[in-house]
Amino acid sequence: MIEIVIDEYAHRIVAEGHALFDVKGRDIVCAAVSVVLQGWVVGTQLLCKHDIHVEKQKDRWEAVLKSFDEQSLLLWKNMILMLDILTRQYPENIRLHWEENHGS
Repeated sequence: MIEIVIDEYAHRIVAEGHALFDVKGRDIVCAAVSVVLQGWVVGTQLLCKHDIHVEKQKDRWEAVLKSFDEQSLLLWKNMILMLDILTRQYPENIRLHWEENHGS
C-alpha cells in the first residue's frame, strides 16, 4: 500500500510504499500517484517559479513547498484533490493521512 502523509500547514507531502495493484513496471496505481506528484512539482517549479525541495529514497518520496503564492497553492490543492480521488478509487492500494501539525 502507498501511504501518503500531507501536512497542509508546512506544505509537505511524504509518499511511501507500493500500491501492489500489479507487478513493478505495470502498476497503474503507482503510475497514477507518480504522475500526480511529479505533475505538481513540475507545474509549481516551471509555471509558478517556486522552489520545491524533493528527496527521493528507495520506496519513499518527500517534498516541501518552500515558498508559495496563490497560483502555487492552487496547484497544491489540486494535487491533494487528485490524490484524494485516487484514494477513493483504490482504497486497497492508497491511504491518505493528514498531519496534525498546525504550527506548534
